[in-house]
Amino acid sequence: MTIPPDAQQKILDVLSHAKGAEIDLAGPIYSVWNSTPSTDQASLLRFACETWGALESDMTVPVPSRFPKQRLDALRKESGPIVDKMLDALISRRLPEDEFYAQCHSIIENPFFADEDHRIFALYWILADKRIPYFRIGTGLHMSDPDYEAARRRLRLALQKIRFIVNIETDQKTVTASLVLDAIRNDSDGSERPLVDQVVLMAGLLDEGGGKRGVMKQLVKLLTSSRTGIGDLFE
Repeated sequence: MTIPPDAQQKILDVLSHAKGAEIDLAGPIYSVWNSTPSTDQASLLRFACETWGALESDMTVPVPSRFPKQRLDALRKESGPIVDKMLDALISRRLPEDEFYAQCHSIIENPFFADEDHRIFALYWILADKRIPYFRIGTGLHMSDPDYEAARRRLRLALQKIRFIVNIETDQKTVTASLVLDAIRNDSDGSERPLVDQVVLMAGLLDEGGGKRGVMKQLVKLLTSSRTGIGDLFE
């Protein structure tokens, strides 16, 4: 799939210069997408999804507000769950990226979204979803419950160390994140842990998510603040 250079530049201009609410930025992006030949719409949607939130606008071009709060609340209630279900079904298929966006752009064109307001909202809801941009991922590591619990017991001190790191004060997020990653990847003697142990430690943090100090909540905030993650665990 190709990205029309003129349409790409128009989207970059919106995201680089627009001043307004996110829902209002979706309007000009929709106009560019809608005026693009249908054969190029999927690639342009992918570009918009991968660029949304990645640029800092200089706020030099005010964008008119299209949706009063009452209207936006109604769209969220009426159309938000529909877009969510469509995305859920599409993401669950684990398609290659190009195929995903080829199917995703049809969500915006779904007859349920009968007018432009609904279609702009559908585009906005897709762009704002935390699972966008989309990536095709592998199946991950599966473990039986007994094996997982045995590994957690064996790695108890490492889990406690990670919980300690996340809950102490450091002067930068990168300091905390790098210490956590080091504790996940390396044993106390400096040797690299087996991949299965690294995965168990990360999964252990997921288990800790509802705990008193909200360990996983803090870690996720650290790792998702710049759309970064653990990286090498699930190649």
